[in-house]
This record gives sequence, C-alpha cells and structure tokens, in this order.
Amino acid sequence: MKVKSFIIIAFAGLLGLVSCKKDEDKQVLSDNPTAPTLNIPSPDLVLLKANANDTITFNGNAANFGVNVVITYTLEADTSASFAHPVTLASGTVNKFEFNVADFNTKIVDMGIAEFAQANIKFRVNASVSTYTPSVHSNVSTMNITTFGASKLVLSTNPEQSLSSPAGNGIYSGWVYIDSTSTSFMLTNTETGVVYGGNAGTLVPNGTAITVAVGGYNMTVNTNTNTYTLTETTLSIIGDATGSWADDQKMVYDFTEECWKITMDLVVGANGGTIKFRTHGGWNGEFNLGIGDASHPDYTINNLWNSSSSQNIPVPGVPGNFTMKLWVNKAPYHCTITKNSKK
Repeated sequence: MKVKSFIIIAFAGLLGLVSCKKDEDKQVLSDNPTAPTLNIPSPDLVLLKANANDTITFNGNAANFGVNVVITYTLEADTSASFAHPVTLASGTVNKFEFNVADFNTKIVDMGIAEFAQANIKFRVNASVSTYTPSVHSNVSTMNITTFGASKLVLSTNPEQSLSSPAGNGIYSGWVYIDSTSTSFMLTNTETGVVYGGNAGTLVPNGTAITVAVGGYNMTVNTNTNTYTLTETTLSIIGDATGSWADDQKMVYDFTEECWKITMDLVVGANGGTIKFRTHGGWNGEFNLGIGDASHPDYTINNLWNSSSSQNIPVPGVPGNFTMKLWVNKAPYHCTITKNSKK
C-alpha cells in the first residue's frame, strides 16, 4: 500500500509540474504594445518621369505586442493629419515599403492630387495582429510631394480624349468613346510631337487615320512595337421590355453628363417589362448590371449589382417611350429610367 501511495503522489506531482509548465508557456498580448516608427524618404520629394524606375523606400522600427505574433503593417497616406480618409498604399508583414517612382506617382495622383502639382501628404504605418485587437499607429510624417504627369497620346476626337502611360514605357492605355463625328482619328504624342495613324492593329507614324465603328473601346497602344488593340466595351440594354433578350440596343455615351443613355420604346414583354445593362453582345463582359434579389435588397437602381447573379430591372409604366441613363464611371453604379410624355 505504501508503494502504491508513493506512486500516486509522484504521478500527481508530475501532473502539477506539467500544469505549471503550461501556465509558464501561456502568451498574452500586451495591453500597451509598442507602436512602430516611420522614416520617410525625404520631407521634400520631387517625382520626375526621368527617374521612373528609381526606388522610394519607407521603413522604421517594428511594433511589439509583447508576444511573438505575425504583425501586418499598412502604409497609409492622407491629405489630413486626422486621417479621416486614409488611403492604403501598401501592406505586408515587414515594416518596409518600396515603390518605384512611376508607381508611387500614380498612387499619389490617384489620391486626387493633380498632375504636375505640389501637395503636403501625411504618412503613417498601421500595425495590427487581428481584427479583435486594437491597431497601433506610428508617428505621422509629412512629405511635400511634387507629382509629374503621365506620358499621353491624345486622340483627335471631339472632345479630345487621351491614353496614358504611367510608367513612361511606351505602352499607353485607356477607355475611349468614338461617336459618329470621330470614327477616323489620329494620335499625337504630347512629349515627342509624333502623330500616329494606323490600320488593322498596326500603328504608323504619320500614317492614315485609324477608322473604327461608333462605340466604346478599351484601347492599348505600344509605340515600341508600333501596334494597337481596340476591345469593344459599348454598353447596351437588353430585355423583354426591348422586345427580345437576343437583341442588344446600343447606348450612346454623353460626355456632358458623363453617362450612357438611350431613348426608345419599351413594351410589357413576357416578363412584364424588364431590362438589364451589359457590355454589348454578351454576359461575360465588363458589365452585367441589374438589381438584387431578396438576399441582396441593397442593390437597387441607385446601387446596381454588377454580377451574373443580378436580377432583371422592372420598368414601371410600360408600354411607352423611355429615356434610360446609366453612370458607371465610379461606384455606386446607378441609372435612371424616365417615361417620356406623349407628343
């Protein structure tokens, strides 16, 4: 009995040691973590296109949450020291951020800073370990940044439109709309003055005008290989209200209102008079716009749903003559459907 008692006591002691060991291994996040620090490249920075491939580096000291955890660092920028509307420039697990000049210039311009303009931008680093733990921020540092403009090719359309090359590498891209007055156009390089024409995807300096059909296009031009591509992105309406789900009705882009629009007769149709908006000719293009179902009631004509799951849009008051306007330049995408008075 004494032997058994000794074994039981020894085993209990061993469990106690293991329990103590586990308690010692327990890690707890600090209630007062050490914030990261931020070192900016320079208080005054003039971005030059000639230095497009140079590197700009932000770094500093890491945060310390008291335990060994993965920390996500986010470099934020804002025009206000309150960081009411911060813009995320980069994110990662290392408190060091590198950009080439061309990319950094694009990010600053995308904040709403004009090209060839000077602005005071505030920067800070946000450090976080989870959505359940408060983040900590670095010191706020200010940089006086002068941007540059992207290289551009200007189309001789009315109004003028342009393609840009943020990297200045001879590759230009952008969205353009060609109306009935501009189906033939030239492209002018604003830096070199070279005027381009072309045909069937081949770009020709001082060549004949490029000719395309009326519509919207994503256009890419490569002046290194003297080639170009035009991918149609015309928006259209389709639906039983237009008479057929197999016949797209092309919309026209209005540069003044910055919207797509169409005026036409609509009918009741098999589904009671409904429409959707899509990239001309198919459901797998850039846009497939409708409203939400019962599970997505937030998607309405004031907040269109760009998804293959979007539902048909009922047209109130059919039959009749209607004007449809659609805005897709920025979210939320939205439209108006107006029944016109009888003449």
